[in-house]
Amino acid sequence: MPDQVALSGIAGDGIVVSFQVRGGMTRGHQFLFEIHGEDGDLILTAPERNSTQRQELKLQAGRGDKAELADLPIPDKYRWVPAGTVPDSRYNVAQMYAKFGEAIRGGTPAKPGFDDAVIRHRLLDAIREASDTGEKQILPR
Repeated sequence: MPDQVALSGIAGDGIVVSFQVRGGMTRGHQFLFEIHGEDGDLILTAPERNSTQRQELKLQAGRGDKAELADLPIPDKYRWVPAGTVPDSRYNVAQMYAKFGEAIRGGTPAKPGFDDAVIRHRLLDAIREASDTGEKQILPR
């Protein structure tokens, strides 16, 4: 049986967010992250049937009354690994190591760090609590 995680909620500014990860599926997206706002939508997907950690994700947006989504290019300032230097299946891991090496060389803390991990664990605890109780959870800001 395929594993799935599906979450939905309202972010601090009233933005509706839904997120789904599913494994073992042969159709559709195995990773889908959607943000729907008053002015438009952002959609993040994993184009391959691979781990989201090992490939470049696809970002699309739609604004106003247009029904179509447009691909959004990733700005060069977010590309720390030169194109073609690693296989696509290792892209995001290579990106992480590039930033980790930069932090070591610069003597600065690596990001994400411990504080970021605490925030993620609080989110996971709230998700588990909502699942167990069926009650809405509100995270502190």
